[in-house]
Amino acid sequence: MLRVLLSTRKEVVHLLLDTDCMLPGSSGNIKPEILAEMDCPPNFALDHVTYIGTKEFEDAFESQIWHDSIKSDFELDDDTWSVADIEGIKKVSPKFSDDLVKFIYGKVKPHERQRVRKHGVAAALAKHCVTDSLVPPQLIDALEKVRKRAKAI
Repeated sequence: MLRVLLSTRKEVVHLLLDTDCMLPGSSGNIKPEILAEMDCPPNFALDHVTYIGTKEFEDAFESQIWHDSIKSDFELDDDTWSVADIEGIKKVSPKFSDDLVKFIYGKVKPHERQRVRKHGVAAALAKHCVTDSLVPPQLIDALEKVRKRAKAI
């Protein structure tokens, strides 16, 4: 899919990628050398790609924002956890997003569990990020690049 998109609409594409996709053995494996093999110009990675997070997109958001969005959007069965618990998951987890979902699943009321999936947790986060100060700078930068590109079309 990416090859097709880059071969037909390269000028409007902006990739928002987990930082860990550049690591050897990553299933994403989208780094500047790979983009060059797809006939992208040398500056494509600088202008059209944003790598976000320490490892992945989700860990770029502050633990406090995760905490507040989860507590406000899900009906909790166990309200004894804190921002420190989310910080702990970030520090030790090889896959923060998966482990965060598992953590939340164990804290919500049983009827809420069907919503505790990556997309449901992301929706809660998005509803909570109502000011630029709550959004990671890399994401704001990527959106600004997309906005400038869209205005030029």
